[in-house]
Amino acid sequence: MDKTKDPLAYGETLSALAILRAALMETDEATMLFKSCLQLRESVLGADHPAVATTLEKWAKHLPTAPDGALERARRIRVRAEAQKPLGLHGRKAAGEPVP
Repeated sequence: MDKTKDPLAYGETLSALAILRAALMETDEATMLFKSCLQLRESVLGADHPAVATTLEKWAKHLPTAPDGALERARRIRVRAEAQKPLGLHGRKAAGEPVP
């Protein structure tokens, strides 16, 4: 797969392979794959994108090699993303629905 043609799909592949390697107890390989996935998503989507939070959460769930504070950083990203959602009817956060 060419990461330059579809970097987001490539990131998904890296994440899936990292989880597989972690399940096979191949910690070094899994760590390298999670690092690559995180770096790719940060460079393409920005450091505060929810996909970055997902990568950090998966890394922390599957390996003890996740960066210190990974879950706290993921939580902060998710809180900021939620705060940036547009308001829906009656001033409530929209649940993924377009605001009329």
